Amino acid sequence: IKMSFVYAVKDSIKISDVNYYKIDVFSDTKITFGKYGNIIWDKEKFKLIEKYGLIKCMIVSEKCCVSFAGNDIFRANELLTSIYKDRNVDPQGIIKKAYAIHCSCLDKNDIEFIVCFCDKYEQLHITCIKDGECYADVDSAYIGSSSSYKVMQHKRLLYNTKSINTIFDEVLNSTIDDSVGGFTIQASYSPFDKTFSYPQIYKTYYEKKQVVKPGQSVIVYGDASEGGYSLCYSKNQNELMIYVYQGQFSINYKMDLTSTNNKMKY
Repeated sequence: IKMSFVYAVKDSIKISDVNYYKIDVFSDTKITFGKYGNIIWDKEKFKLIEKYGLIKCMIVSEKCCVSFAGNDIFRANELLTSIYKDRNVDPQGIIKKAYAIHCSCLDKNDIEFIVCFCDKYEQLHITCIKDGECYADVDSAYIGSSSSYKVMQHKRLLYNTKSINTIFDEVLNSTIDDSVGGFTIQASYSPFDKTFSYPQIYKTYYEKKQVVKPGQSVIVYGDASEGGYSLCYSKNQNELMIYVYQGQFSINYKMDLTSTNNKMKY
């Protein structure tokens, strides 16, 4: 079993015959701890993480984003701890450390990594670490659930006008893999801002089944009693806040640099 699902892709935007390159990373937030969750988190944080999950694509600097998936997220904590303890944001050093952690696992499904970064020449790179290998300079990569990846690719072929973010949402809401779920988190490198950040996104969901006759409009907004809800993702580099309009509350995901564990407030 490979818990979680993360997908990274390098793409281009063409403006006035000039190609500008970007990277988008998508991940779920669902975390399944079993009986070991309270090892590095206290009881309160453990309950919050079980309920709201974790960000699995961590922006560790303006030019670097580290993502993880697998059966043992505590090995991911080992990598993140080393980054913040040593203040080491050199991508090649991070890749070397991530590969060493991955190879030290008896089961290679325990932890997998994707490291995305922009070098000093403004060139973008995606490195994928899984199956005992380190794949450098790939155009796209996934880690975690292979069944979720297959469904996503199938949907991308069927619905090529839909955004990857929307398709990723559909995969998370499907029942193809019960270890995958929660919110869709997107981290992006912008060729204009020249930095990684969590982009501002507004989403509306209408869960109640609708029967639409010819000429009628589809209702795209519903209240909480109908299963409808709206989310607003705020743009930021160091943390991500998701505001739930119907519930009038927000979920704030951020790094606690003191303990180097993921700290959650809501």
